[in-house]
Amino acid sequence: MKILCPNCRESYIIDFDIIINNFFDVFKSNIEIQNFLEGEIDQINNIINICEKDTINSINQLKNIKNNIESLQNKLNDTLDKFRKMADTLVNIEKNQTPKTNIERFNVKGEEGWKNFVSEALFNKQYKNGDIFNDILMKAALVGDNGTFWSYSSNFHLSPSEFQKLKYFFNQKTENNNIKKLPLEGKEYEIINYKPGILVELKNCRETEIGATIAKTKIGFVFGFFNSKIYFIFKDNNHSESKKDKHNHALCTKVVKELSEELISMNY
Repeated sequence: MKILCPNCRESYIIDFDIIINNFFDVFKSNIEIQNFLEGEIDQINNIINICEKDTINSINQLKNIKNNIESLQNKLNDTLDKFRKMADTLVNIEKNQTPKTNIERFNVKGEEGWKNFVSEALFNKQYKNGDIFNDILMKAALVGDNGTFWSYSSNFHLSPSEFQKLKYFFNQKTENNNIKKLPLEGKEYEIINYKPGILVELKNCRETEIGATIAKTKIGFVFGFFNSKIYFIFKDNNHSESKKDKHNHALCTKVVKELSEELISMNY
């Protein structure tokens, strides 16, 4: 088909079949693109719906967790309130109770007239400078020459045969005797220092942190045992806070010797 150009008056041959085919090709291509885009849009919408559902589920889960936490907090607060009330009750009971004597605190047994010597002079000692030492020993006792227990802590146990061996040892009155060990409370103790007829310092052969000092009076013996793993309380009157120190042989010997000298001065 020929078409005359209105400007140059030239004629052109136009093939409408090609134009129509090209048009349909372009139209078809646009339809495919549109279908593709619609499919993508559907997928995006599906993803949005899934995300919205997951978000709602996550929010609900978080709300449930929050509610559980708040419930636990309330239970903990109730429990703490109960503990506070119990603590207040115990404090009030303690305030209203009569303070225990040292005899009760250290569970000292024996004759009434001798209990204070063990509870005050051996376990709980006050020195001239005002320093107070509490719980100095782990066990202590006063025993007469005849084997009678005048006073003792309930954890002190000495058999008659052990006492007789100890008494025989003190009667030797020499540093060079052949006795190097002594049995006490079913255990063997090594002699590490001996002042003939006056005082002996001992160390447990197996439990080396445990030791003892025994001093002779006119008619009896003073026993003191310590454990270097145990702390005692040292209260200095010049300081508001108490101090802690470990049991040691030197302090054990000091308190045992002081009491023996006091008893000797009283003809015991």
